[in-house]
Amino acid sequence: MKHKYIDYDFSKFEAMALKEMESKDVIKRLAELHGIGIDKLQEAIKLKQDLHKVIASYVFGDDYDKVTNAQRTDVKFLNYHIMYGRWCS
Repeated sequence: MKHKYIDYDFSKFEAMALKEMESKDVIKRLAELHGIGIDKLQEAIKLKQDLHKVIASYVFGDDYDKVTNAQRTDVKFLNYHIMYGRWCS
């Protein structure tokens, strides 16, 4: 019996789900709280870019391609708290 290991990045699925649900309130909230333009996030969704990485690029002032995993993870943590209505303590 052969086993297959499957690895998924659910954040990309969630970003696509947000787009499909047209959850503009969530995207708007992310944009406002990070100080990034909503147009930039909507463009990132159209281009199927990683939203956490796009926001990290803006927050840390780095090019999209130079965002580190640690920077992306920090922003991702905050984004999920924003999207799901929970706040860091």
